[in-house]
Order: sequence, then C-alpha cells, then structure tokens
Amino acid sequence: MANVISAVKHAKIVSGHRRFEKGLIFETEVADYYSQLGFTIESRRRTGIGEIDLIATKSHFTGTDILMIECKNKETITLNDFVKFVGKFMKFDKRHDGKAGAVFAYRGRLNPEIKTYYETMDREWKQGVTLQRF
Repeated sequence: MANVISAVKHAKIVSGHRRFEKGLIFETEVADYYSQLGFTIESRRRTGIGEIDLIATKSHFTGTDILMIECKNKETITLNDFVKFVGKFMKFDKRHDGKAGAVFAYRGRLNPEIKTYYETMDREWKQGVTLQRF
C-alpha cells in the first residue's frame, strides 16, 4: 500500500519547495551579478563552518579577492539571519588569514535591529561586511 500524506503535510512540502526555488533563483541572480564583475563563482558550498551560498574569487596582479556571499530573499530579514551570517563570516575570514570579505545580499525588508547591530560591530569585522540590496 502506498504511503498517503495529509493535505496539510502536502501543503507544507509544496511551500518548502517554493521557498527553496525562490532562494535558488535569487542566488543565481546574485551569482550572475558578481560573475559580470569578473569573479569566479562557487555555489552552495558545504564547509566545516556550514553551507555558504556563494564564494566569489577574483585574481589580479596583487593577489586574490575572496568573498563569502549570503543570499536572503524573504519578506523580512531578521536579526538572527544577520547574526548567523556574521558568525559564519568570522570563521570564514579566519580561514583566509583575515583577507576575506563578505556580502549579505538581500531582497526584502531588514529588521531595524540589524542596522543597530551592524553599527556596533567591531571595526575590523564591520570593514569586511557589506550589506547589498538587490
């Protein structure tokens, strides 16, 4: 006998797939943007610090620029979303000898607490983090 799921469970599954697809489309848009700027893009990279949406690298005569890019495409971006991103970036930057940068690419509304948190961040970390609305 085939497994039967309820209409409620089916609706949750479909909703989850739609959110995943929406996020993937946004990640592709952000990747295309950075690719046009000359970066090489790796997407959905699983690392020891968690999944990273995009890693962008660009070589030039003085070295290589490396960016960790987090993509959030939702109605309201929470402080928790941003704090997790900053924590992940701190680990990522440490692995790259303090020479990495990070982009928090988003579509939606930032919770006002994010700006307060960003303004009070340690100067070293704040310099490495860019908030970019798409």
